Amino acid sequence: MKLLGRIYALHKTIANGNATHLVALVVLFWAFFDSMLTYMAPLVMAYNGFSNTQIGLLIGSSSIAGLIFDFLALMIFKRPDYRKFFMIMLAICMVYPLSLGGATQVWGYLLAMILWGLYFDLYGFGMFSFVSQYVKRKDHAAAFGEILAGRSVGTSFAPLLVGFLLVGGIYLNVFLVAEIFIVIAVACFLFLLKDMKGQKPLVKAQRINARNIFSEFKVLKSTGTKIWAPLLATFFLFFADAFFWTLAPLYAMSLNFSVFGGLFLAAYSIPFLISGAIVGKVAKRFGNIKTAFGSMFVGAIAISFFMFISNPMIILLLVLIAAFFFGISLASINGAYADFNSSNPRTERETTSAEDSAFNLAYILGPVASGILSDIFSIPAAFTILGTIGICLIIIVALRTKFRFNLIAVKSNSK
Repeated sequence: MKLLGRIYALHKTIANGNATHLVALVVLFWAFFDSMLTYMAPLVMAYNGFSNTQIGLLIGSSSIAGLIFDFLALMIFKRPDYRKFFMIMLAICMVYPLSLGGATQVWGYLLAMILWGLYFDLYGFGMFSFVSQYVKRKDHAAAFGEILAGRSVGTSFAPLLVGFLLVGGIYLNVFLVAEIFIVIAVACFLFLLKDMKGQKPLVKAQRINARNIFSEFKVLKSTGTKIWAPLLATFFLFFADAFFWTLAPLYAMSLNFSVFGGLFLAAYSIPFLISGAIVGKVAKRFGNIKTAFGSMFVGAIAISFFMFISNPMIILLLVLIAAFFFGISLASINGAYADFNSSNPRTERETTSAEDSAFNLAYILGPVASGILSDIFSIPAAFTILGTIGICLIIIVALRTKFRFNLIAVKSNSK
């Protein structure tokens, strides 16, 4: 009870009447849980004799399940509700460590990856539903930046914590601590529900009558056509994320970094804290779309140099630079989606599903590509190829739009 009291006191101090602060706090503790087990997934698979390519295929299977769930969710959830999304997400998270930790064969890992794909989808649904309905449009990018900053605290320090817990090779310690973090996240979520009770959304979610599978696909296709370029940016950003989270633990293990095994992932995650804090001002000046693609371009250039540098400190510097600009890009793109949802509330489910489909496709192809490329060439070469892909994608978008980047139906800096 004392622990719950301290969590509630922390929650009240951070929240200070701002609902976005409350969501960021839930996401922070959830991110510790998620990042610790995301770090562990390739390690436990490698421990049981799987190659990099096999690990990539297994991790990619999580997003195949998520991609299927994206489409089913359009028919299951008639009205977007962040409470429902987060509640189911946290319930799945409670059982996920048992599934991952108890697996030794392919089928066991496939089950664990399905659970991972489902709860990560629900996290995205809940985040977009909350910002679109409870945050003013002019503050969308800033709200996403704040929530992503909260998540970045977890993703930044969780790998370092795992490094310390793994001293001695005892994997069970990591799973136990991860369970503690998800319990704290559940407690914070209950406090969030208490504080939000009776608060009405700024944009009321539209209840959509059930559609058949063909009409649902038609609306989804129409929505995706309108926001094709933000979807392409989402795909690349999470494709890169999949590279880092699949290869960084294996790279650190190959270099025998021991307690500092989480340093590479920490270097990738920490800059999101800074970028999340400044993205609102940058996006208001240049617009969400231009900010997103310009930042993504700089980040892609940074990681394209990996193959040509052997100094670990310079590689870490490049990781910091790439992550900083990727963080700005991700928050800006999410702000553009929220703008579109506010102006088109009847297609909010389709917009969110399209965005999450781009995420899942990236996390299907990303782990597989990273595993194959690292097996054929090397881990640094795989990252160089990743950066080159990003540069090419941005050039294609620029040429398609004649460098105007007017890619969405509403202005990203509208009031």
